[in-house]
Amino acid sequence: MKKLFFLCAFLFMSVQTQAQLYIVETWDNYNFGFGVSDHAIVIHKPDGETDYISISEDDLSATDIVSSGMGSNNDAKHSVLFQKLNAELNAIISQGYKISHVHYTNTEMTSDPYWASQVFYLSVP
Repeated sequence: MKKLFFLCAFLFMSVQTQAQLYIVETWDNYNFGFGVSDHAIVIHKPDGETDYISISEDDLSATDIVSSGMGSNNDAKHSVLFQKLNAELNAIISQGYKISHVHYTNTEMTSDPYWASQVFYLSVP
């Protein structure tokens, strides 16, 4: 009876300790399989699903910040891109997740090294 109890307790604990991790990536010239996006936010959810948020140059130029000509055009585009990233990260954080690690690789192979190659790991504390 004790062995059965410990077996059940172990199985219960192993089911409860599944990884609960969001991985959010920023991409430049991302290929979705059905087309290429100028900029993208890729969100890998804990349940295995992946969300893709495509941001084209046309979407960026239509915003008020870029069209008003504040600063350089590149700075304004980065401002809009990071606002969208911030909104997505805040939506995940509001569910109780916290940023546990940020990985940034400044690769010169991308056309936009400030946007591309960022990875945010969000986990349940």
